[in-house]
Amino acid sequence: MSTTPTIEFKRGDSFKLNLTVTDPNSDAALAAAAALVITEAAYQAALAANPQVPQDIIDTKAARDADQATYDAAIIVDITGWTITSKLRWCGKEIVELTVAIVDALAGTLTISALPAVTLLWNIREHNQDVKFVTPDGTTSSETIIIDVIRGATNG
Repeated sequence: MSTTPTIEFKRGDSFKLNLTVTDPNSDAALAAAAALVITEAAYQAALAANPQVPQDIIDTKAARDADQATYDAAIIVDITGWTITSKLRWCGKEIVELTVAIVDALAGTLTISALPAVTLLWNIREHNQDVKFVTPDGTTSSETIIIDVIRGATNG
């Protein structure tokens, strides 16, 4: 059973989420993950060898690190041309549409934000937030997260 991710946030502060869009289930990511499993096993075997051979450890670690970098690159999603929106809701009612800025489309990075003047109006309670992605292939939404708005000592 998974739990819904929760972010505790102080009302009246700057709200900012930096996100990277990834797909660990793409064909390239799955192939890279399979290669990584093999090189990780070889590295662990080199560490467990008795006696250890330092050059084997160096070589298998380098191969493992290269495969990790390949996997990290394979899961990144190019979000060029996508329309991305995000809303904060409570009991299904829209509270505010958050600002979405694509930072680097090729690297799949974006920022979701709200200024302090906006967040100062948020009620002290749990809100729901997700991200909607409109792509050339259709529309999908992220997992819903909970934004737990709390009272701060200075912004009340």
